[in-house]
Amino acid sequence: MQRLGLALVVMALAGCGALRDAFSAHPRVAATAAGQDLTVQQLATWVAGVKRIQPKVQNFAGLAAVYVDYMVFAAQLAKGRNMDDSLLVLEANWPAVAQLKWNRFHDRLLAARAELTPAEIDSTYLAGTVRLFQHLLIQVPASAAPPLVERKRALTEQLLHQVSAQHGAGFAALARRYSEDPGSKSSGGYLSVAARGQFVVPFETAAWVLEPGGISGAVRSPFGFHIIRRPPLAEVRDSFSAGLARLVTQHLDSVYVDSLATRRELRVKS
Repeated sequence: MQRLGLALVVMALAGCGALRDAFSAHPRVAATAAGQDLTVQQLATWVAGVKRIQPKVQNFAGLAAVYVDYMVFAAQLAKGRNMDDSLLVLEANWPAVAQLKWNRFHDRLLAARAELTPAEIDSTYLAGTVRLFQHLLIQVPASAAPPLVERKRALTEQLLHQVSAQHGAGFAALARRYSEDPGSKSSGGYLSVAARGQFVVPFETAAWVLEPGGISGAVRSPFGFHIIRRPPLAEVRDSFSAGLARLVTQHLDSVYVDSLATRRELRVKS
């Protein structure tokens, strides 16, 4: 059995044709199991044919994993093994079993770790090494003609005037109404807590000079025009704390896995 990496889909794609185009520069085969190939085109067709499946990389990976598991299962059934064979069922569902084992073990790791104190949350916010931003995006297509770009800019400037007049108080409501970023629109424009290097350069350059409560001007990026705000800690303490805890957990998990590899002298063979 072999699992191949899926092409990363970095933007929402609406139809099957668009999905095929997105994969055109990547390997033809998404997964191989029991001597059968799952082509990228077939995978794209499946995802595009189900409206409730969003074209995100984790959904492509999940569907490919299901294909692999059931192809292996079917191949073994064809060789005479049956559904009463508990070992076969366990082998066919090894990803789910492995994930359940990891979840249980991970819960034990988390329980042994100390929670962040209010003082640690305060000091981290003030240090600014990781930050939480809000933004409002007015999309501008890459092929947009100058008149359209100017209309989008004018709309952004109007919204910026409203935001500034309210000193950021109505930012979330404006983001929910006008923002064209599907990932943050419904949450009032709030983005995940992140360190430097997680955003496109124009956004990053403007965002990282903001003081708490600060609001940027109209910032042009490859996605369009942004209005960026850095909410004060008092406004976002709970979400900042949760995001910071997530980052700490990811870091500690990475350190733990690396330590296992070192202690057990694990090596990945090419």
